[in-house]
Amino acid sequence: MGKSVKPKAKRPANRFYHLAKVSEYQFKRVLWSFVLDRPVAEAAKTIDLSANSIQAIYAKLRVFFTEIGVFRDIYEGGDPRDGTAKGEDYEGFEHMLIPFHIKRVKGKRRTKFTTIDDVDYNWNESFWRFHYWILTEGRPSEAIHRMQYAHLLAQIRLCGPIGLPPRNRERGIELDKHHFNQRLLWLERNSPQFSYEAARAQLRDYRERNATDFDKD
Repeated sequence: MGKSVKPKAKRPANRFYHLAKVSEYQFKRVLWSFVLDRPVAEAAKTIDLSANSIQAIYAKLRVFFTEIGVFRDIYEGGDPRDGTAKGEDYEGFEHMLIPFHIKRVKGKRRTKFTTIDDVDYNWNESFWRFHYWILTEGRPSEAIHRMQYAHLLAQIRLCGPIGLPPRNRERGIELDKHHFNQRLLWLERNSPQFSYEAARAQLRDYRERNATDFDKD
């Protein structure tokens, strides 16, 4: 009588990425590289995945976060020459975001060309990144990167996994509002420009007013 063959232990499902060949550990490493805005080739040197696999995950992250509204187009799919729906109040933000985006994507080898009718996922990603970049003034960026990572992972836990149609979209919007408030609280507590009580009061007022803007989006 032959020896019984032990069944192989089933690999646990990846809660964050809908692909059995990528482990949760590998996915988190890729997500961290994505947060750092590392080029694919650079990320592949430190992660046990091919450059093509990492590029595919990067692309799916951009689509996923655009679909749930974390990455957004300030022109809402319209012609940039017509400005934003928020009008003149948003011009200052727009004039800072555009050069930030151009500098970000300049020289990226795998940045896909888009026409006015295409969804520019890299542009939407820049919108999200810009909100964290402005927190780094006068401060180390490591804490901001950890905040970005935690915020993205929380959205994936709620609305993911990546690679499937997003779920819990309404709750994801509420979570995004919470993350917005966390960024403003970080500014109030850590940024040198808000070291005076009058400036902090102004920021708190801005936070309260902008909570209604989220409801309109």
